[in-house]
Amino acid sequence: MEYTEKSIIIVGAGPGIGHGVAQKFGAEGYSVGLISRKEKTLKTLKEQLENEGIATAYATADVTDIEAFTQALRELDEKLPNLTVVHYNVAPMAPKHLLSYDTESFINGLHIGLGGIITVISTLFGTLKDNEGGLLLTDGGFADYPSADFATTSIAKAGIRNMAPQLFEALKEEGMYAGALEIFGEVSETSQKHNATAIAEQFFQLWQERSEALVKH
Repeated sequence: MEYTEKSIIIVGAGPGIGHGVAQKFGAEGYSVGLISRKEKTLKTLKEQLENEGIATAYATADVTDIEAFTQALRELDEKLPNLTVVHYNVAPMAPKHLLSYDTESFINGLHIGLGGIITVISTLFGTLKDNEGGLLLTDGGFADYPSADFATTSIAKAGIRNMAPQLFEALKEEGMYAGALEIFGEVSETSQKHNATAIAEQFFQLWQERSEALVKH
């Protein structure tokens, strides 16, 4: 299948939001790159998307493995044409109480939720600037309603809410864009508002308008 003239990479691709965003951007003429730790998931998504006529490539990597994640980003950047947008859709979602962490696991959780964004920027800045592109970030209600049972998730989502306006202003000066969608509610296909298709539509609108650093959904 031939690639189209512009591309998106989705970091943290899976059957929920990642799939929805891939479908929406693919329908709007983007080729799609997928990154996840699980190759089985990536193969399934690739097959589903290509059955819908969306040219797709993937690379496996854990965002906490900086070398492997950097290589995955570079591999897709080389393979896909005119990389325009990266959607960072990764969070440490497994429940873990704040008092059960040691220092290493705590830092690892924050790396998953926040640190990988810096790897994306440092690795792909040149390409994204050349294509007047940027970043989309998945934020969540834990930013406003933190829980000790989801400690690093809560802190990471609060970090994204803080980072989004910083990135918005910094990248705007470079002719680029960054924005976050803060999702208040569990993502479910039975939800009229918080299903993957509706969320993907909101992400695409955010990207098209390029006018706001943070939108609540």
